[in-house]
Amino acid sequence: MNCCLLLYYDKFHTPLQLLEGKLARFDKVRVLDICIDQETSEDPLSFAQANSWEVKQIDARDKFCENYLLPAIKANAVYQGGYLLSAALSRPLLAEICAEQITEIGASTLVHGLAGNDQIRLEMAIQALAPQVQILPVAVLLGSQNKKNQEEYTISQNIWGRSIEAGSLNNPAELPVREVFHRTGDPYFPQSSTEIHRLQFEQGCPVALDGRKMKLSELLAALNTLGHKYSLGFVDMVEDGFVGLKTRAIYEAPGGTALIAAHRDLENFVSTRKQNNFKPIVDRAWTELIYDGYWFDPQRESLEAYINDINQWVNGEVSLLFRSGGVQVLSRNSADNLYDEQQAIYRAGQDFGVESSRAIAYSISAHMRAAVKRSKNQTR
Repeated sequence: MNCCLLLYYDKFHTPLQLLEGKLARFDKVRVLDICIDQETSEDPLSFAQANSWEVKQIDARDKFCENYLLPAIKANAVYQGGYLLSAALSRPLLAEICAEQITEIGASTLVHGLAGNDQIRLEMAIQALAPQVQILPVAVLLGSQNKKNQEEYTISQNIWGRSIEAGSLNNPAELPVREVFHRTGDPYFPQSSTEIHRLQFEQGCPVALDGRKMKLSELLAALNTLGHKYSLGFVDMVEDGFVGLKTRAIYEAPGGTALIAAHRDLENFVSTRKQNNFKPIVDRAWTELIYDGYWFDPQRESLEAYINDINQWVNGEVSLLFRSGGVQVLSRNSADNLYDEQQAIYRAGQDFGVESSRAIAYSISAHMRAAVKRSKNQTR
């Protein structure tokens, strides 16, 4: 039997009505609808059933949170200072589930509607997990959507974040209109009030909000609601894409922004100076690896070995101030912290003694004094 697996994304990326005739040559078509968003997705069931297509709907939100978002939180994953990898993190999950479905129904062909960076990410993963399957992008079946992209926004969203591209955003000098923003509310109308909330972590994993234990998907949904109220977690950026040159996008990730701010602060609190200097290098390597589509490369697990070693000590609580347009750490507490009030920087002079501090200053400034002396000799 000639079977096709159609990865449904939305009516723009995978227009079922337009694909109907193109898929008529297959004996069996299974439409795969994977839910990784906190909101109700479009339902392809009625149209698919009318065409005798089978529909498989999978709620993968918890799997997405535990297997993909949690490593991103531990890695403080923010690409080029703004993008929390919401789409990039979801593509290997989609590929993983697609590979399982391909095996289950014996599909010879996978049809998907992703393009650009996301097409590369998905197809790299599929080629690793299900190399036997033929991959057919919707653009091959229906033609390019480039002209349509000039007129309409393209939107990708899941529980971690929402990305908006194309349309008027193709012009980097164009101000974004209010209608673009959804998950972060309306940033043009600031909220005057503030709120303080407490996040608890165990080994780098967020486990509770204000003392109430939650699984990550529930905690993230609660923070997304808070973030919407305070227009938190959006960025308008021009990034360096893996495919092509620079691209402009607006990213909304209110819950993720709050989680990473709290995690980074607590991690700094419980780590040594050397670890705090080196961990961002590892984090950036992990982030760029995922952005470029290499989730299933063994380098990820190698990097995560160090990341997880650091995170075994990331236990405690962080207090966050939610205010209009941002979130700020106010305090942190951990039984595993490396802070000693008796050795705090502002007390070092009086505790060590003036003469001891002078000796330390003289010792550690040797290279600097030699360089200054050399420069003075050169100008004579």
